[in-house]
Amino acid sequence: MEEKMLKATFDRIKNTPLTSDDSDAFVQDIIKRIGLKEPSEEEVAADQNKIPSRQRSVLQTHKFLEDQIRARTDARIDSPKFINAPHKAPKKGLKRKIKFTDTLEDLERDDDMRKKPKAKKSDNFNEKIFQTLSDGFSIKTNEIGVYELTIKDDPTRCYTVSFKENPRCTCPEFERIQKARQQDRSNKICKHISVVLLCLGFEFNAQIIRRYNYNATERMQLNLKTSVFAHKNVDIDGIKKKVENEINGNKESPQKELPFHNPKKYYGQYKDFPEAKCFIDVHGEGYPCKWFALKYEEKRYLCTSAKHETQEGKKLRPNQMEEKPLVFLVYFTRIFQHKHTGRYSARDEKKYFHMNIDCISNFGSDLRTFTNIQPPSVVDFSRLSDENKTFVKKMFP
Repeated sequence: MEEKMLKATFDRIKNTPLTSDDSDAFVQDIIKRIGLKEPSEEEVAADQNKIPSRQRSVLQTHKFLEDQIRARTDARIDSPKFINAPHKAPKKGLKRKIKFTDTLEDLERDDDMRKKPKAKKSDNFNEKIFQTLSDGFSIKTNEIGVYELTIKDDPTRCYTVSFKENPRCTCPEFERIQKARQQDRSNKICKHISVVLLCLGFEFNAQIIRRYNYNATERMQLNLKTSVFAHKNVDIDGIKKKVENEINGNKESPQKELPFHNPKKYYGQYKDFPEAKCFIDVHGEGYPCKWFALKYEEKRYLCTSAKHETQEGKKLRPNQMEEKPLVFLVYFTRIFQHKHTGRYSARDEKKYFHMNIDCISNFGSDLRTFTNIQPPSVVDFSRLSDENKTFVKKMFP
């Protein structure tokens, strides 16, 4: 077996061509044996004349990439909006890179473009609310939380607004809003819902009049207001004026701050009441009785006049949804006796009164005996608007 393999190996070595011509002859002989077509002389000559292809070197590849990057960079810098790549659309708000070729006019023009005022957001919804208030309407309570709104007393424009769950309205505008896609909605409620919320007593700048979903606090406030709402007491003209002031930015200026009042400060130690009373009367400049006319901003105070027989009559603002009433405020000094020492001292107090003659002329025996309060001969009106000043002067000529 080994002799046979060695013989075959030596035969292969013997038959192996030693030159290129022998190799061609050997290949041609194999092609003839297996029956393949022999190539023509023209094809052989073409193969011999064909230039072998050469691959790009690493250095050539790097140079090619460098040229491409430089061309893209030049195109990006020369573009109007200094975009990141020449094939992309210009981006809004992308700053142009300052070049050495820029002149002073170019820089000033860019600065002017940068300082161009942005367009304000549309106040279309606020204008719709104000237009509804201007057109006039009537509101009627069907049940607690359900109201009927009639625009211009036109029966064809009568809509039902409900706050039972999420706010709903039967107007075409609300139906269109609900059918619209989320991204196409400029607001989620109609103007009629906002108008009814204003009638319920919510402020124009409150978030609830523009919301569709209420949180727990807003729902509690809404339930309280709907439970005590009386449609006959709605001041439509007052609501319209407030909305107009908010839209035009003419908000009421904040009320001037009152002088400091410290009810915990005590004055002196006296043996008996006549001595304390005499000291305060003699030194009246240090313990003045001052009267102020203002809008009632607080909640816990009552009218101090002795003319009221019921607790309800003493309330300075019986209906919290009504406009803040005008009242009188007085600073005075009261004499009192210490429980433990038996001595008398004085301290500052303040009281509110309804703005009418009967209340400020009936102080009661307690105030007349133990205080230095006097009827309002001089009143500070500086915290009232010009309109309210004129109104008060007509009441108290």
